[in-house]
Amino acid sequence: MLEVVCGRRPVEPRASPEEVILVDWVFECLERGNILEAIDKKLGTEYVVEEAELVLKLGLLCSHAIAAARPSMTTVVQYLEGTAQLPGNLGDFGGASNEEDVLSTTITSLAISEPFTSTGR
Repeated sequence: MLEVVCGRRPVEPRASPEEVILVDWVFECLERGNILEAIDKKLGTEYVVEEAELVLKLGLLCSHAIAAARPSMTTVVQYLEGTAQLPGNLGDFGGASNEEDVLSTTITSLAISEPFTSTGR
């Protein structure tokens, strides 16, 4: 999903250092409060803002470093159809001191709570 909406590959070796890894770059855009910055410029303004935000955030959630924290395909479809809402705390990093804490926190709240680069995703 991120590749399609951002118009780029998962790894862009020729990109600026902060934009090399797609998932990390989109997450940085989210943290800065401007996730729409990650959208492919070729789309212009021909998209629904709420749908673009949903796809970007869902792409981040589906790319979580901890597999158990990623939503099932059933849940992904529910998010896309609007019958379920994404958790509001996708940008909640920190608070957990080790992977077990991150995993238990993530599964209960579906928070993205660790940098993606730490495990190579």
